[in-house]
Amino acid sequence: MKKLLLCVVVIALSAITLLAQKADYTKYDVIAQANDVSIVVKGNDYRMVVGPLKKPKTVFLLGHSKDQVAQRFKQFLEQADNKNYSKKNRPITFCGVNLQLTAIDSKAEDVIYDILREDNNVKFKLNKSNLVGFIDLP
Repeated sequence: MKKLLLCVVVIALSAITLLAQKADYTKYDVIAQANDVSIVVKGNDYRMVVGPLKKPKTVFLLGHSKDQVAQRFKQFLEQADNKNYSKKNRPITFCGVNLQLTAIDSKAEDVIYDILREDNNVKFKLNKSNLVGFIDLP
């Protein structure tokens, strides 16, 4: 009985370790990049990767076509540009993930969005011009 229990525990720990490993997106094609954010595609799988492609900090599934990707970023910009909400620590949803958004007006007439993913404390920045560029992907 002890051997069976030990075997179950070892298998469970192995499974948990496999689930905790992050995916490798180096085999995906990078179609856009800004700061530490990359838009990658493989077949019809479009993703936004934050951090290095080998071990990303976080990944967002954007969709399965360029139209879906463009729609995601248009919705993001609509939420970010809504003047009825504060510019600091605004809760928004992007690709089904809760984020905190802070809009910072820069000297270059371009708004910088400071984004925090609430569930794993990953922070990254994107300019409004980068987001507009992501709408018109090649």
